[in-house]
Amino acid sequence: MRHHYRRRTSGKIYNIIEQKTPVKLSPAVIAAALCIMFIMFTATCFAAVIFSTASIKLDTAYRNVTACKEYYEAETTATDILSVLAADDGNSLTDKNGELKYSYNNTEITISRNGGNFSFDVPISKNKQTLHVIAQIETGNINIIQWYIK
Repeated sequence: MRHHYRRRTSGKIYNIIEQKTPVKLSPAVIAAALCIMFIMFTATCFAAVIFSTASIKLDTAYRNVTACKEYYEAETTATDILSVLAADDGNSLTDKNGELKYSYNNTEITISRNGGNFSFDVPISKNKQTLHVIAQIETGNINIIQWYIK
């Protein structure tokens, strides 16, 4: 009897819904609507995840740009030092104490000399890293021995 009661109740509910809706929905239409809802939900979740990580990725990109800029500034300074050393064997960079000095961003870079070999460290700004360069210079020719960040 209970089983029979459920059938009649569900039938009544279905009849009431059928009478209230102006269009009879087929199972294909219902399935399509559910698929569209699922797709919209998935797209919304994906957009939320992307949007929430965008600021983190932007900050990382700015840090990378700054680090690259600082490295290339140090590299440009190192090539300037090498070109001055090659031009006059370091005579224009010699101070009154006989040391080789180069001014860079309000700091002085001390250049060590061992025969025809010159070595120096160019600071790479806030990272507390330096570009270490050792080069051999003979009659205007520059031979890079070491060039790395330490």
